[in-house]
Amino acid sequence: MRVHVTIPGSVDSYCVDERGEKRTTSDELWLETYLCSVLRAYSYADDGSGDTIRKIIGVRRFNPITTTENEHKFLQAAEQLFFRGLCSSIS
Repeated sequence: MRVHVTIPGSVDSYCVDERGEKRTTSDELWLETYLCSVLRAYSYADDGSGDTIRKIIGVRRFNPITTTENEHKFLQAAEQLFFRGLCSSIS
C-alpha cells in the first residue's frame, strides 16, 4: 500500500502488486493493511524495557489495541481475512 500526499493539494493511495505494477485500492486491501499493521506492531514488542526495540532504527513502539472497540475491530478483521490466506489477490 502506498500513499502519496502533496501539500497543498491531494492524496493519492494505491497498491503495488508483486510485479511492481500500480493497482487501485479496495476496502479489502485497506482491511488487510490494518490487520498486518497491528500484527507487525505486536511482532516488534519486547519485554517492556525498550532494549529490543531500540536496536531497530526508526521504529516506534505503540500499543495498537487500547480500547474494547479497537479489539473488536481487530478480531472482526482477522475473522474476515483468515480463510482467504496470507495475501489477498489484487485484481
